[in-house]
Amino acid sequence: IGAVIDNCLNGIRVGAGSQQITGCHTYSNTDYNVWFDSAGSRTKIVNLKCEQAGKHGLFLDGTTSGTSDVMVIGCNFKNSGTSATNTYDHVFIGGTGTHSRPTVVGCNFTWTSGNLPRYGVNASSSATQELVLVGCNFGSAGHFGTAAVNLASSATVTAAGNQMPNAKTHNGGLASVANGGTITHGL
Repeated sequence: IGAVIDNCLNGIRVGAGSQQITGCHTYSNTDYNVWFDSAGSRTKIVNLKCEQAGKHGLFLDGTTSGTSDVMVIGCNFKNSGTSATNTYDHVFIGGTGTHSRPTVVGCNFTWTSGNLPRYGVNASSSATQELVLVGCNFGSAGHFGTAAVNLASSATVTAAGNQMPNAKTHNGGLASVANGGTITHGL
């Protein structure tokens, strides 16, 4: 697309699959800078500059239906959740619809002023399956109201090569581990 989108209710609304969103700049939108409105599959977001969303920077909304194979690559998220501190996230994967194979690779999550985002990536929904979170930079501990990442206890997650100085996850990580087994993680 290669567009600048600002001062709207929602910057980019995805209501169908197979979108290619490249080189866009979204900022100062009232709700979400990018909103997957209970839809979206085989969609790639590359080199997005996502700044100052009133709520979530990128919201994979699974209220009535989930998403699949959404890839977020090389994006910069800055100052999401400006409307309330420690309430909204840079990337929020939520709702009851299944989110299959979301991928967040090589992204940067920062905060410079105003209300703090709650998390960099919040995969709190138990319907998040096979999340890949690789090679991201989450800045310092002071960049988040709660933590860099939140993972649901039943989500299946692959996380490696992320720089998270305040790394902690709430509610667990892997769905299950055999008795006496080992959990290997890159945190």
